[in-house]
Amino acid sequence: MDSVAKSKTDYRTQVSQVSFKPGKAVDFTALGKAVDSAGFSAQEIEVTAAGRVIENQGALALQVAGTNQVFPLTGEKAQALAGAKGKDSMVRVTAKVDLSHTSPAFEVREVKGGAR
Repeated sequence: MDSVAKSKTDYRTQVSQVSFKPGKAVDFTALGKAVDSAGFSAQEIEVTAAGRVIENQGALALQVAGTNQVFPLTGEKAQALAGAKGKDSMVRVTAKVDLSHTSPAFEVREVKGGAR
């Protein structure tokens, strides 16, 4: 994948950590398929991303800094970001990538910066 800067796998815990190149779009569906084709299972993808909170199709979303990618924000903690919507302040979210939507969504687990 062109967007991957580096990856590291701990085979004991069966956890991989992947860092992406700044400004490169990330295709999480392709990432999951690449993991599967390598003989592993991407049971869960957790991401930490920085960007601005916007409204997209009537819902809160994160526009990832340095890219045009926009991901819907879901989960109870996502509503804490409503106060940051439309402001120039950057937020950093840690989220589970939910691939069950037409386009992947971020189920927010932790928020840094902006409104909480």
